[in-house]
Amino acid sequence: MVKANFFKAIGAGILLYRALTYIGGQRRLYGTSEIQVNRLVVNRITMDGVEFSLDTTLNNLSGGNLRIARINVEVFLEGIKIGNAVSDNLIIISPNKATNINFDIVTRFKDLGNLSSKFRDLLQDFTNKKVRLLGTMDIETLPNVYKTINIDTTQKVMDFI
Repeated sequence: MVKANFFKAIGAGILLYRALTYIGGQRRLYGTSEIQVNRLVVNRITMDGVEFSLDTTLNNLSGGNLRIARINVEVFLEGIKIGNAVSDNLIIISPNKATNINFDIVTRFKDLGNLSSKFRDLLQDFTNKKVRLLGTMDIETLPNVYKTINIDTTQKVMDFI
């Protein structure tokens, strides 16, 4: 009887150790990702506004799979908010890999208010513009348990078409 309980205790200890190791590994995941802005493309200009495509790369720098459930960021071009980039699709990134994520953004001139003339001037000169992404992404740490990570990155976009 003592022998059986001894092996059950060893088995329980191994399960506990593996669970804690898994939780620790998942906890480290959300600090080891980065998002880069590759390019911002003007698709169409109308009398009402501008349609953009934002091409980004999300890098997984960790040793485990990264599961992203939602990305919601505000996009600023030279300090002017041009819209929101939202993705509700589940994105799975393998260890030490990257994936491209594309967003469609619509900017309406009436929503810009007093900044619409400055925004029109920005559209005439496309070189070396600063794009800022400010928002959150939800990363799965345990099955069906998500951690919200803040995103705040500013990058110069050389490929602004």
